[in-house]
Amino acid sequence: LDSQGHVIGTWADVLNRANIGIEVMHERNAHNFPLDLASAQPVSAPVING
Repeated sequence: LDSQGHVIGTWADVLNRANIGIEVMHERNAHNFPLDLASAQPVSAPVING
């Protein structure tokens, strides 16, 4: 904190915010998962040929 009580950001704070942003982008559909389970429309799984 500075003399006026404001938080002084460090490089660790910047990197932490960047890591949180990357984590959210990586899990782009995580927030929709409960809504997908609650939807009344059935969703078919893709067919895997192999």
